[in-house]
This record gives sequence, structure tokens and C-alpha cells, in this order.
Amino acid sequence: MLLRTPAGNILWDLIPFLDREAVDRMNEFGGFKAIVISHPHYYSTCADWCLTFKCPVYVGVPDRKWLERIDTPGLDIRFLEDTYTEILTGSSVTAVLVDKHFPGSLLMHWKPESVLFIADTIFTAPLALNPVPGKEGVISFTFWYSVPNRIPLHPDDVLAIWQKVKGLEFQTMFGAFEGQDVRMRGNERESGTGGLKGRLLESCKIFAKAEGWREHEIFSESL
Repeated sequence: MLLRTPAGNILWDLIPFLDREAVDRMNEFGGFKAIVISHPHYYSTCADWCLTFKCPVYVGVPDRKWLERIDTPGLDIRFLEDTYTEILTGSSVTAVLVDKHFPGSLLMHWKPESVLFIADTIFTAPLALNPVPGKEGVISFTFWYSVPNRIPLHPDDVLAIWQKVKGLEFQTMFGAFEGQDVRMRGNERESGTGGLKGRLLESCKIFAKAEGWREHEIFSESL
């Protein structure tokens, strides 16, 4: 996904295939000054993208071992180790190192647009798109160590993710795949969901209960 900011364009995650058509299309938008990759499932051709567009690639430092070709001349890989890092000064785009799903998993927050990019570190559930959101006991987001194998994250990990995003404001969440983008609906305030952040917190609690937990710090969290 291409973010167009006053400080320059930023690419969030990327597809592996890079051909002339893709290069020309991106250059029509002015290329980009930074690439931010959420986790190793998108690392495969990042060196090619970096060298083609001559811009740095930002990844979480705990996932360094998954990178290939890091000694390639001209390659500019920047490892993030702080919880919050502004990508390009003045862009108001912040990478958030949540270190769950993968140890170096990143989310990204675009403050002026009130958007949180979640990849599949926070995984959108189909019911998140319910036209009447906020029904009791209905989960909007899930949290997996392995998505295809449905191996869940421990509630401690879910809590850690929540605590790193609870201070951010967002009305849209962009997921990893088609059909996983969630926007706050106009009827959410009157239905008392607390918006997307409220639904995210409620999902954390529902998910922990589904794992069999009845006592955990996550249940004491509030907006």
C-alpha cells in the first residue's frame, strides 16, 4: 500500500513480483522514500525493491535473521528496535514494533488519516465487517502465532499488542488481504462500541476467554 505524505511516499509491505509495469506505475506516483515491511512473509524480494527505487527498507530488528542478501552493495536495510519510530521526519507515519506473531512484527500508524495498518499481526475476523457492529460476544479481530494453522497467541502477547496501540487514535484498520479492511461505521458511537479501538479491546478479551482464561490482566484493560 502506497502512502503519500508531505515528507514523501512510503510503501507499506510489498508483493514479491517486481516487473517493469510495477516500476513504471510506482514512478508515476514519484516512487517512494521508504519501504516498511510488517514481517518476514513479505521479505522475499525486498532487496530488489530497495535497489530499484533506491530507498531504505525498515524492518523489526528481531527478524533480522530472516533477511537474505543483506550484504548486497547498495542495499539499505534499517533495523527498528524502538517501540515507536517515525518513518521520514514530518510524515506523521509511525512504525510500531509489537514483537508478536513474529518477534519483530510491525504495525504502522498514519496519524493524519487516523489509520492503523495491521498486516496479519492483528487478524481481521469476518464479523468485523458486520453492518451492525458491536454485538455482545462478537469478535472483530483475532491474534495468531500461525494464521493457517490457527495457533493462537498467548493472552500475554495479546495484551502486549493492545498496550502498544491503545494510545493511538484510528478509525480505519487495513489488514493483509482483500476483504480485511475495517472502517468505523457511523452507527458505532450510538451503539457504544468505542469505535474500532473499543472493538479491538473487546476482541482481545473474547479471544482470551476462548482460550480458556478467566483471570488475566487483559480483562482489566479499558479505553
